[in-house]
Amino acid sequence: MVATEINRDRTATALERLGFAGLVYDIGAHSLTDAAGGDIPLTPAEFNLLTAFLRGAGRALSRDHLMQEVAGRDTEAFDRSIDVLVGRLRRKIERGPGLPRLIKTIPRVGYKFTERPTPIEVPVVVPMLVVETPERPSVAVLPFENLSGEPEQDYFADGMVEEITTALSRVRWFFVIARNSSFTYKGRAVDVKQVGRELGVRYVLEGSVRKSGDRVRISAQLIETETGIHIWADRFDGVVEDLFDLQDEITTRVVGAIEPQLRDAELQLARRQRPRNPTAYDCFLRGMAKYFSDSREENDATMALLQQAIASDPDFAPPYGLASSCYVYRLGQGWSDNPREDRRLGIEMAQTAARLGSGDPTVLALAGHSLGYLTNEYDLSLSLTDQALALNPNSATALQLGGWARLFAGDPETAMVYFLRGTRLNPIDTKRFLLDSGLAYACVMLGRAEESVGWARKSLGSAPLWIFAAMPLAGALMVLGRADEAKAAVAQLLARIPRHTVSREIRVYKPGPARDALAKALTLAGFPP
Repeated sequence: MVATEINRDRTATALERLGFAGLVYDIGAHSLTDAAGGDIPLTPAEFNLLTAFLRGAGRALSRDHLMQEVAGRDTEAFDRSIDVLVGRLRRKIERGPGLPRLIKTIPRVGYKFTERPTPIEVPVVVPMLVVETPERPSVAVLPFENLSGEPEQDYFADGMVEEITTALSRVRWFFVIARNSSFTYKGRAVDVKQVGRELGVRYVLEGSVRKSGDRVRISAQLIETETGIHIWADRFDGVVEDLFDLQDEITTRVVGAIEPQLRDAELQLARRQRPRNPTAYDCFLRGMAKYFSDSREENDATMALLQQAIASDPDFAPPYGLASSCYVYRLGQGWSDNPREDRRLGIEMAQTAARLGSGDPTVLALAGHSLGYLTNEYDLSLSLTDQALALNPNSATALQLGGWARLFAGDPETAMVYFLRGTRLNPIDTKRFLLDSGLAYACVMLGRAEESVGWARKSLGSAPLWIFAAMPLAGALMVLGRADEAKAAVAQLLARIPRHTVSREIRVYKPGPARDALAKALTLAGFPP
């Protein structure tokens, strides 16, 4: 972001900043920094524990008291989970956690913070910024509103925001505003359009937390700042048995839903706007908008845009990953005039994507999927898609592509786990037909023909021309003895891809029982050998 206008006449005094042991604690910014200004990362629970120690500095504090400060609820006096949390905090703030100086253990009581903090009153410039919006989709997670009527529940709402912000930041194609900036809006009525201008973001996620008894309801909504349009909204209910586990569960579900919704919103934006000065990202985004079209002409147009993106910025990894997938799509749909050359180019694009995008889960998933289809390097394919899921376990895209890579490698059981988790994370994904068709293939390979027909028909209901749903449908229908329906499906497919054969279809799969089951079903259906 680049600041283009700063009002330096407005200042405020930070009254809730404390110094101790060479560290600076700032409750407003929800941060702890060292003498050089470096951030010392604390989890929400660790920050709340430190807050309790600073408030009670010099006094012996019981475990019961500390747990109430951290978790906002009564616990057994000797709940040892607080000891684990104290150990984690010691490792971050003590010079020698084995011989703690700041946090002393008081036998049969609890703990005492030995150093009294010193208030720091430093004039802090509060800039009024107008910033340029980044090229990538940019999002700020605003502080969630606590609707419980219980101020001590703020910690849970703040913890949700921090967890979601951290999880979103793992999605490399997002630009995510840091927690410290977002928390300046805590307790304020905000205009999302103003937030968009001040933070330079296209989207904000806002929400609320309502706790009643042992139940918690989280409501969240994603808003486009320029128009105020709601892109996505949902609510999540849970039972308070372990608040930290509940935070993790809600974070997983929110991030899993937001990623594809932001992707679709960006595609719609690309369709609405005409490029003034095309950049690598703009060309990549426009290529993505055309990627799932049903015609060879659109596939060619996509490749042209991706080539333009690569020429504009040869070190930008996403166009290489998407281009490799375009070659997969071109070969699978029977559009290639030179399959050998297209296969070579697709492999080259995938290898470059993996090299340049080592920290980007989407790029790694695209590269791994493509190499699984275009080569017999199944171990490499699985390694790349597994790396993608390790970087972002909540990515519906990585789950979908990883599921297909597992199918290619002859592992339909794990593929089904990936596909089903992807559907749970984002049941309204507009690209859901990709997951459904993968499930159709997996079920054929596992001998579950009835289920395969159901998933294939669901996929075709969203994408009627999707060959990779029609193929398992034909095989599953024949296995079920529904010969007339199967033959009709085969005839329609061969009219579109007349050179398609069973051997051509199964060559991308690793030899083994899964491939044999697929070959048998397709042969029964009447595809040429």
